[in-house]
Amino acid sequence: MGKLGSELLVLQLAMVMLLVIASQVNSQSTPKSICGVKISELALCIPAISGESPPRPTKGCCNVIKKADLRCLCSFKSQLVNYGVKPENAMALPKKCYITKSKIPKACK
Repeated sequence: MGKLGSELLVLQLAMVMLLVIASQVNSQSTPKSICGVKISELALCIPAISGESPPRPTKGCCNVIKKADLRCLCSFKSQLVNYGVKPENAMALPKKCYITKSKIPKACK
């Protein structure tokens, strides 16, 4: 499988991860948001958490992270590896998005 094929697989796995997490938050119905942001908005961050050396998060991704409930998002840290996402990539987003250290919950560090 070429580099493009493996990158697409990682993106697909990350999207599945977001959907599974969202379904666990409220098993009665499929939620449209999680941790204060829309699932479709969180998808903007998939490239920034995928692969061995992900690119910097986009401005759109950072805007989502800045308005999200970080404590809530970070509570899913241990589940990320099940979906092919390195937790350290996801936990690096707040810092990469220039969120002040005092606003980053300890669970995200």
